[in-house]
Amino acid sequence: MTLDLSNQVLKETNDALITNSSEEVREGMLELTQQARRSLDIYTHQLDHKLFNGQSLHDAALELATYSRHSLIRIIVRDSTSAVKRGNRLVQLSYRISSRIQIRKPPIEYMADTLEYFIADKRGLMYRPLSNRYEGKLNFNDSINSRQLERSFNEMWEKSAADPELRQLMI
Repeated sequence: MTLDLSNQVLKETNDALITNSSEEVREGMLELTQQARRSLDIYTHQLDHKLFNGQSLHDAALELATYSRHSLIRIIVRDSTSAVKRGNRLVQLSYRISSRIQIRKPPIEYMADTLEYFIADKRGLMYRPLSNRYEGKLNFNDSINSRQLERSFNEMWEKSAADPELRQLMI
């Protein structure tokens, strides 16, 4: 079963949608990315291959990153090992346009978090309380929860560092 996202408009539609599968989460993230014009802030445990490696998400992220000089995609990933071993289109894109797509590793004090979230233009939110499950909530205009998670994300971002696993070797 898939979500009907045809009437969802970023920063306007305030419907709380429930996700139950990787397909629904992927569709929600893609729609948020396609509608975003300024920013994506992503906190994830491992850049799940089912969610973050699709060509459609890559294309939408590229479009967002090059939409304006103010566009920025920030990703905090706890463990990038799988993305490095299997390859990841979003990581490869970050190598090409590193000024617009930045990936960092969180400090140790954030390693116990179980949640994952995806914030588009500081309003659209995909939230999963357990990173190893696809059950979550999607809302295209959740200013209250987005603002709270954005504050946490910004605090974590300031304390985070470049992920050594993602260093690209230039030969």
